[in-house]
Amino acid sequence: VQRGVPPGGSGGGGGDGGQAEAEDGGEAAELLPAAEGSRVKSFDTTPDGSLGVVLLWDSSVSVWSLATGQCVRVLQQRFRAGAIAANCHTGGVNGVCFAGEGHVVSWAKDGSARYWSLVDGTNVHLTGHVDSVTVAAVDEEEGRCVTGADDKTCRVYDLASGTALHVLRLPAPPSSVVLRGNACLVAASDRAYVFDLETGRRVSRLTGHTAEVTGAALTQDGLLAATCSADNSLRIWDTSTGNLLALFVADTGLSCCTVCEAGGHTTVAVGGTNGTVHFLPL
Repeated sequence: VQRGVPPGGSGGGGGDGGQAEAEDGGEAAELLPAAEGSRVKSFDTTPDGSLGVVLLWDSSVSVWSLATGQCVRVLQQRFRAGAIAANCHTGGVNGVCFAGEGHVVSWAKDGSARYWSLVDGTNVHLTGHVDSVTVAAVDEEEGRCVTGADDKTCRVYDLASGTALHVLRLPAPPSSVVLRGNACLVAASDRAYVFDLETGRRVSRLTGHTAEVTGAALTQDGLLAATCSADNSLRIWDTSTGNLLALFVADTGLSCCTVCEAGGHTTVAVGGTNGTVHFLPL
């Protein structure tokens, strides 16, 4: 990803960069580091492709217009002495994603997530974890966010209020979280679990992999789950019962998977560690 230049700034320069005003006319925001700049750690776009949110390895979080390449809003700058802890993450940021129109969610090593407004840069602090938050997923329609942390829990939050609705307890730290309606699929170690977000109760446990689950996905209706693993297998599950419905075995370990639904057809795409992508119709 090539970073654009905020209005009033320049692509060169060294050290700490310069100053630039955001497009909305808000307060001046520090230009993201240039000559000694940090690599991109995470990136997400809005569904209409108008905005992109960029997380750098120095934990700077900024939102950019993809049409003009200009900075719209800097949500969190790289650490500065005297930074107000109540307004930003105090540990390294692990990921970011858009959370509906005008909002971004970030999650970090400080054991929290933040729900940012792009209008004024304020945020709702989502707290409760006691270790690094490593994964998160957002249900825009219901206004919910599920975070997963190294404390072996996932937490379900109401985004508007920041209230924790449920705590989902796991035997190992979660590696991925996927939401579809009230269904929440969580991968942890060599297993995956399906929870009901309304009640917070576990619906089923998906067991059978013999190595770490590296990817997980749900169909749009939440009735089927796909998991892939370093054990070379992709498995399709009934989420309500936990029963195994189909099995695909590759020649090498599998690293990621997704479910594609279009034209009445459902296809699982799964990537292997040897660079191969398999497309499997359900």
